[in-house]
Amino acid sequence: GTALPGLRGITSSSEMFIGAAATAARQLGLPSADPAAIACCRDKAAARRALAAHGVPVPGFVPCRTADEVRAAAMALGRVVVKPNPGTGSIGVRACADPESAAEWAAELLRSTEVLVEEEVVGPEFSVEVMSGEVIGVTRKHLGPHPYFVEYGHDFPVVTGSDELGAAALTALHAVGLTGGPAHVELRWSAAGPRIIEINPRLAGGLIP
Repeated sequence: GTALPGLRGITSSSEMFIGAAATAARQLGLPSADPAAIACCRDKAAARRALAAHGVPVPGFVPCRTADEVRAAAMALGRVVVKPNPGTGSIGVRACADPESAAEWAAELLRSTEVLVEEEVVGPEFSVEVMSGEVIGVTRKHLGPHPYFVEYGHDFPVVTGSDELGAAALTALHAVGLTGGPAHVELRWSAAGPRIIEINPRLAGGLIP
């Protein structure tokens, strides 16, 4: 297709529509991030597999379709986080201390989607804000009470540790092929160093942008 005169690009601030916007832009010959990379990031299990295949440190994880699978995954991983495989804004994300509580919470989510069970990473949470492969800055997140992961505040910019966090985020983006457009890469700084939690192929939420 051919773009309309004066049309320079197509994008979205919503994770729900960023993939469709990228596909439309490509069809019209406009610049955009790779739609396949965006789709990979929105599928948390696929992103985990791509990162692990490239040696990027991620929590242990198991995609699950039944409560029994969730129970078995939690028994293998220990303290876990259960989350919808597709999703945004920490909706439906909960830490579970034991296999039974993990299976119970997953049963609620499994009514509409498969879930991802992953090892809970202990440590402060950050996000790296990236635009077309350039680190714009690092954000420190303030989270509400456990076992939820609701953000109630942000500190920007973070200086201490920003180089290491930024390098980890860029490595993760290259692993999934997201080298263009905006990215909001969430990490936790564990005892073993930065661990990638999620790659969001969009601008950050809240007041971060």
